[in-house]
Amino acid sequence: MVAVYLHGHTPQRRYNINIKGVSDSKTFDTLDTNAVGNTTTPIVWPIPTQCDIDDLWGDGEYDITSHPLGDSTIQIADDVFEINTPKSGVPYLTVDGGKTWNAGSDIVIRVWEHQKDVEHYLEFDGTRVPISGNADNVFKPGGCGESLVSYTIPKTRRKETINSLPSWRQMTKSRRILL
Repeated sequence: MVAVYLHGHTPQRRYNINIKGVSDSKTFDTLDTNAVGNTTTPIVWPIPTQCDIDDLWGDGEYDITSHPLGDSTIQIADDVFEINTPKSGVPYLTVDGGKTWNAGSDIVIRVWEHQKDVEHYLEFDGTRVPISGNADNVFKPGGCGESLVSYTIPKTRRKETINSLPSWRQMTKSRRILL
């Protein structure tokens, strides 16, 4: 997933955001910027996976540009992001927004390429990550082996860099992947 926030743009204006480098350019509109020219809600693009093969984005660099709403001839800002996906069929995890968080932060952990319809669980510092509505704190990835888990880092922790976040298959406790 790519989440784009604008910073330092003209206050109280809307913008187009373009991503170039995919088979055809993607364009989305922002909400109005705030009094200092920042967006407070991101524009979010899911990055298609192997299950979405018709619109698969390859590994590489992609350009993001911002333009005044309706005027693609004027570029306000630009940036580059890189997609580097593990080989298909190899389980992996991502944490939206990166690996460094303050205590009390809500994070979103995305599970990719795990065995579908089999119970798994995550551990954070050796403790199972709570799964809302499930007493065993397990989840079953869907048809593409994907799942989304929300977690609040305990307030007893200081600023946390997530170096190890293993996922396990429930029945066998065989390790699947480390972040």
